[in-house]
Amino acid sequence: MAIKAYFMVNVAEKFCQNGYRDIFRDLEAIREVETVERVSGGCDLLVKVNAPIRMIFVANKLLAKEWVK
Repeated sequence: MAIKAYFMVNVAEKFCQNGYRDIFRDLEAIREVETVERVSGGCDLLVKVNAPIRMIFVANKLLAKEWVK
């Protein structure tokens, strides 16, 4: 049974300069990530994840990215 979750991600300001292209590439490399949407408001990205195992492993992959604030 897979688990679906949505992560709201804040991006560090210095990584926003190129229109999030590198960030989207990083997220596409994570096989559990289904979709990524830019949003306005308190967070920069909404990441939909579908994981066959514990969601904490995917959360740790996201938190390890240097562009996560």
